[in-house]
Amino acid sequence: MKEIILTQGKVALVDDEDFDRLNQFKWFVLIRGIRCRAARQVETEKGKRNLYMHHAVIGKPAKGYDVDHKDHNSLNNTRENLRFVTRRQNMQNLVKEGMTSKYPGVYWVKARRKWSAGYWIKNKRYHVGTYTKEEDAFSAYREAINSIGEKMLEGLR
Repeated sequence: MKEIILTQGKVALVDDEDFDRLNQFKWFVLIRGIRCRAARQVETEKGKRNLYMHHAVIGKPAKGYDVDHKDHNSLNNTRENLRFVTRRQNMQNLVKEGMTSKYPGVYWVKARRKWSAGYWIKNKRYHVGTYTKEEDAFSAYREAINSIGEKMLEGLR
């Protein structure tokens, strides 16, 4: 494993076999939300865009999939640490600062000091509600998901 120097004093980890190919470019730290990613500018037919280092290592995921960093370190771009997962799997594996839920669709909102429930459909976020108890948030999430499933089944009949 080798380190590639990034901006802002950060480094990205890559496998030895990928180092020479990746290190020939200038990579920078791109901060999105709570995540830092290694990226570089590339020219396309539509203009400049960012290329993430993890995509340079294992490729871009198919539609509906994400690249997940198993150890939650988005600067660890070793092949063993990267995998293709569905958006739902990726969101379940997300570690947020502070408390996290053991349930899918439930997350801790630090500013409100409460549990929130929600889900994604076709890249759109739906908020179910905010709750004092984690279990209540999960019950509301499960009820919302079951309701959506029933409506979808009715549409097929």
